[in-house]
Amino acid sequence: MQGGPNTPGENTPLLVTVRGLPILPAGEHYSLYVLSHNHGLIRCGAFAVGEGTTQVKLSYPGLLLKPRGWRIARERTGATFIGEIVARTV
Repeated sequence: MQGGPNTPGENTPLLVTVRGLPILPAGEHYSLYVLSHNHGLIRCGAFAVGEGTTQVKLSYPGLLLKPRGWRIARERTGATFIGEIVARTV
């Protein structure tokens, strides 16, 4: 995962490289969340994967401090809650 500068109040661009996640059926997607210092999850965007390696351009809102980690959740389209976490950073 590559990110731009951490600028409070502005979106930080991300280039996310994903490998090893299964292709999901219609009506489902993956969502990337950033873990903020107050331990809240902030949604960065949704994406789908293909065979092999997938690269996705997303962003997250500017935070006062660097993120504490990341989560990828498997979600149904239109869901209003965080889905099953399928990948995370320590």
